[in-house]
Amino acid sequence: MIDPKKIITSKAADIFFRIVLTLAWGFFAYRHVEVFLDTREISYILFCALETLQAFFFLTRSRARSFSTDPAEWGVAAGATFLPLFFRATDVALWRGGFSLVTAAVIYEFFALASLNRSFGIVPAIRKIKTSGLYRVVRHPMYAGYVFSFSGYFLANFSYINLLILISSMVLMLVRLSFEEEFLMRDSHYQEYAKKVRWRLIPGIY
Repeated sequence: MIDPKKIITSKAADIFFRIVLTLAWGFFAYRHVEVFLDTREISYILFCALETLQAFFFLTRSRARSFSTDPAEWGVAAGATFLPLFFRATDVALWRGGFSLVTAAVIYEFFALASLNRSFGIVPAIRKIKTSGLYRVVRHPMYAGYVFSFSGYFLANFSYINLLILISSMVLMLVRLSFEEEFLMRDSHYQEYAKKVRWRLIPGIY
C-alpha cells in the first residue's frame, strides 16, 4: 500500500511542488504586470512583487529541523498558497480605497517577510524561531498582512470568482495557522515566545 507521507516528503514531490509554484507564479506575474502597464496602478505591481518575493524565499528556504508529514496539513498549506495566485484584476471596484489598502498591507508584508527571510515555508515546520521585527507584535505577521491585502484586492477588483478565492483563502489560512501553532508548540523555544507575544494575528483581537 502506498504511504502518502512518503510521497509528500519525497524528492520528486518537492521538485513537482516547486515546478507547479513557479508556473502558477509566472502566469500570475505576467497578468499583473500587464494590468499595471495598462492602468499604472502601483498596487498591482506591489502585490505581484510580494508574491514574487514569497516564491523566491520558498524556493531558497533553509532546511527545517522538523516538519509536518500530515497529508491534511500539506493539502491545506498548498491550497492557501496557490489560491491567491488565481486572483484576477477586474474593472469593477466596490471601494476605490481598496487599492490603498493593498499598498499599505503589501508594504507591511514586505517588512514581515524581511523579518522571516529564508525561514519562510509552506507546511508547518520548525526552523529558526523568529522573534524580532514585527514578530515582537504578533506571532504571524505575514498572515495578518494577507487579511488586509486580500481584502483590499477584492474590494478594488470585484468578481464572484475573486470573492470565492477570498473566502476560501481566509478559511484555509485560519486552518493553516491552527495547524502551524499546534506543530510549533512542540518546540520549547516557541512556547516561551508564545508566552511573550500573546496575539496571533491582530493585537487585542486574535
